[in-house]
Amino acid sequence: MTDFGALSIAPPVLAIVLAILTRKAVLSLFLGIWSGAVIVTGGLGIVQTFEWIVAAISDEFQATILVFTLLLGSGVAMVWNLGGTAAIREWALARLDSQRKAGLV
Repeated sequence: MTDFGALSIAPPVLAIVLAILTRKAVLSLFLGIWSGAVIVTGGLGIVQTFEWIVAAISDEFQATILVFTLLLGSGVAMVWNLGGTAAIREWALARLDSQRKAGLV
């Protein structure tokens, strides 16, 4: 394995910065993986990127984590869309004594 030194920090930093700026996590993670493939191959890196993604998905442990994360995200989206967060907010505001405790002042 070749030692890339400080250059190996670039893909995760790129992914984090892009995620913060664009607020699109999946695109940012893909571009981080792609930038790592560009560094490793010294070329465009498209084939290497998809080989890494397929290898990660084909691993049973990582596939289990992926499915769990997708189900967890779906559950959170369902609670959000059904008004669960608004109901919790209303419940909490009904039990506060003053606006100062609610942080509204």
